[in-house]
Amino acid sequence: MLYQKTFAEINERIEKFEGREKRFTEVESKLEGLEKRLTEVESKLEQLRKENASYWIRNIRYPSMQELNTDTHRFCRLGALEMRSLENEKARKAQAPNGDKPVRAENELEYEGDIVGDFAVIQFLDEHMYATGVCLKDISGRYKADFELAYGIKFEDTLNTTKKLHAYAIQVFDILASVREMRAWKGLEKQRRTIEQEAERLIERLRKGHGSRSVGWRSQGNDLFSKILDLERAFAMRGES
Repeated sequence: MLYQKTFAEINERIEKFEGREKRFTEVESKLEGLEKRLTEVESKLEQLRKENASYWIRNIRYPSMQELNTDTHRFCRLGALEMRSLENEKARKAQAPNGDKPVRAENELEYEGDIVGDFAVIQFLDEHMYATGVCLKDISGRYKADFELAYGIKFEDTLNTTKKLHAYAIQVFDILASVREMRAWKGLEKQRRTIEQEAERLIERLRKGHGSRSVGWRSQGNDLFSKILDLERAFAMRGES
């Protein structure tokens, strides 16, 4: 009788264990299903973001002079900012799935840099957020981090730097972002890197005020104008040896 009771208790415990194991397996299966659904939702969200960005850019990719700093231009650059954000997120996940360090995608965008346009859009988002209370802080913050990766200057420092510069000098920032991000420069590593390094050197000088409107930057002994002209020519000769 004692043995029978002992065996009965053992069988009961085994059945309980098997029941728990079965429930655990069911929970695991449900979690896998939830993870799969989450992946599908994230994929659909990314696709929607791409579609929205493409819609914003479509037919207004290259604004005319009359469209600069208008709603048309802002929508164009908003699309470019969102595409930049998507590609940088993808690159960051590929390099460090759980990391939050800013990572720049290399030559995955179709559009040239436009520091003035991008600054205007982000500033507009900030102003809209404070004026209406709409939660755009995360979007604005993401765009600002990407902005620095593209143009080599913090968003917060941009206005004080660019407002003092000759308009011709501002294109150095645009060229830097373009060679870093445009798909058209993919595979032209040597040429791209040469232009990128020269643009970085020139930006360092511009941030020190060398391209200021108050300085005779085309005067004798100041080679900044000729350096920017050389950079512009090198950029225009993409793919040529």
